Amino acid sequence: MGAIGILVANAAYALGMEVIGYDPYLSVDSALKLSRHVKKANSPEEVYAAADYITIHVPLMDSTRNVPLNDSTRGMYNKELFAATKKGARLLNFARGGLVNNADIKKALADGKVAKYVVDFADSETVNQPGIINIPHLGASTAESEDNCAVMA
Repeated sequence: MGAIGILVANAAYALGMEVIGYDPYLSVDSALKLSRHVKKANSPEEVYAAADYITIHVPLMDSTRNVPLNDSTRGMYNKELFAATKKGARLLNFARGGLVNNADIKKALADGKVAKYVVDFADSETVNQPGIINIPHLGASTAESEDNCAVMA
């Protein structure tokens, strides 16, 4: 429920959707920007069990600590989370491709756990696969980002 997650949650609510979100690091400032109608989940599994549409808004990070608590997000959307997923859910990933384990999402699609996977980080494992919709990654193609790039150049 960071900057992007809040925008998506509020827009989804405005469209008439019931919204549930999870963020273990939700700040007070972020919470104040979030619609009061958004329900707070206590775990990713709670979101997966309840949601028809799941959007991902986390950075791709490898573990930086040598401790039992793993802070890596690489492959965090995997068979364990898909096992907790409501049958027929749709997964939308506009964050980073490496967050979703490709073998596990393909199995979840084949098993009917996930109905569709929409991703804007196409790779050889997701292109032309049943149930996977690859779209171009256009996150850096906004007018604002183009102006910022021009200024930096």
